[in-house]
Amino acid sequence: MYLNDMLNISSWVNILLILLLFLPIFLVLFETSFRIIFLVVAEFSGKSSQPPLGNEIDENISIIFLMLAHNEERVLSQTLGLVKAQVDVGNARLVVVADNCTDRTIEVSHRAGVMVSVRSDGIPGKAHALSWFVEHNIGIISEYDLIVIIDADTQLSNDFCTAIRNVFQSQPICVAQSSVEPINEQGMVVTTLAAFSEILSQRVDDYARSVLGWSVPLRGTGMVFKRDVFLQVCSGLRTQVDDIELTIRLTCLGIPVHFVSDAIVYDPKSQNILGLAKQRGRWLKGQRQIFSNMKYDLTKILLSGISGCSLIQSLLIKPKTLLIVIKIMLIILLLFIASFPYWEFLEIILVVSVLVDLAYYCMGLRYVADHRIYASALLMAPLYLILWLAGWFFSFISGQHWLRSRD
Repeated sequence: MYLNDMLNISSWVNILLILLLFLPIFLVLFETSFRIIFLVVAEFSGKSSQPPLGNEIDENISIIFLMLAHNEERVLSQTLGLVKAQVDVGNARLVVVADNCTDRTIEVSHRAGVMVSVRSDGIPGKAHALSWFVEHNIGIISEYDLIVIIDADTQLSNDFCTAIRNVFQSQPICVAQSSVEPINEQGMVVTTLAAFSEILSQRVDDYARSVLGWSVPLRGTGMVFKRDVFLQVCSGLRTQVDDIELTIRLTCLGIPVHFVSDAIVYDPKSQNILGLAKQRGRWLKGQRQIFSNMKYDLTKILLSGISGCSLIQSLLIKPKTLLIVIKIMLIILLLFIASFPYWEFLEIILVVSVLVDLAYYCMGLRYVADHRIYASALLMAPLYLILWLAGWFFSFISGQHWLRSRD
């Protein structure tokens, strides 16, 4: 009888362990599967994700650039003139959307000769400002074929408009995401790791999605919409993470996002560690809003197939560094649970998953100019996890709704 009781207890312990380990192991397999797919496609596909540049670009395709800004006086004085010179030519225009600004953002914009749309009420935030602009400026929007959303510190490649027009005139697409090139001038470890993560997610993940014909996630800046789609999806945004919410809305409507690697926006990385942590806190808070307000939409995307699951993997399974730590902890845990059913098989899966991660980051070093700086930063990856943990703390503190990291 005593032996039977012990066997029953052991069985229940094993069942409990299986239940506790199911979710982290599922996330590991989910993430690793896509990393393998993306690595293989990026490594062996010779297909270009871009159409060849046509001999004649249709300059009649009109473009309006919306620069969303909240108290960006210092940044605008440095970048506004350069951006205006690039876009205020031909059939294009720049508009600054000043959201509840209390500094000289409006004055600086007017001095640069840029049209300013002023929002002075409501909750500050990029998504709210974007929705407000849609509701109050339909007349302006209706004059343009394409709407490009950029940040206040954005710089554009010289041929940005040409690349965008080329893609939209050569392919039947409605939404595009340009390439976001991080600028990391001071090379601090955490900003280097943040920049490396952005580079890999585009050069490997988004490139592979494009080759496979899958939609890519929007990235907050450099987002391009055809007019009708812009009016449809940018009205009534409800969360702090406009890029994630817009990606989900578009996916549920069956509208894919096309990756345009030839059109580049340059995104300076902040050296403000506290600002980076607060920004990630607002990301995490926004993700909770997504899970709370868009549960049905997320379920619909997950059930839509592998391409939909790929977007969920990109948008909401963050930070990736934490997943690696979870894998290592699971490996150590399984070493001490000899009685766990099939523990050796799970151990092998987790080890393979960690090796895939190593391959992903090592192969990614080919896409950066200075391999040593990024390789050295990878050795300090736990610092990046600490940044996210600090962000998790800030995500529970009410504060301003803008997602920039310069504050």
